[in-house]
Amino acid sequence: MLLVAIIAVILGRSIHFAKLARTHERERMKYFSSDLDVYLLMTPAPRGFPSHPDSGHPISRAVVPLQAYVAYHIALEAKYDRASRRPWLPVAPDPPQPPEPSRAQWNLYRTLLNDP
Repeated sequence: MLLVAIIAVILGRSIHFAKLARTHERERMKYFSSDLDVYLLMTPAPRGFPSHPDSGHPISRAVVPLQAYVAYHIALEAKYDRASRRPWLPVAPDPPQPPEPSRAQWNLYRTLLNDP
């Protein structure tokens, strides 16, 4: 009976960690249309961080917070994916989440993706 309880706990942890991995995947993708957008965002200095064509503000003001937010969720998605495959191992606490970028920052970044 003890063995069944241990297996149930391990299976429950595996399912819980898999759900957390999917939650972080959804969170990182909620503003993007594809993984290509995430790839472009996470490359170093996409297009040299030009200035926004209308306002003249540097796009890096939008990109840096977006990169921190997406990198956080990529890291936690990978952490919980690994934990779901090895639920018997301890899992470290999550680091603090960076602030969610504003809609204006997302829109400013979208101009970088759409600018030819």
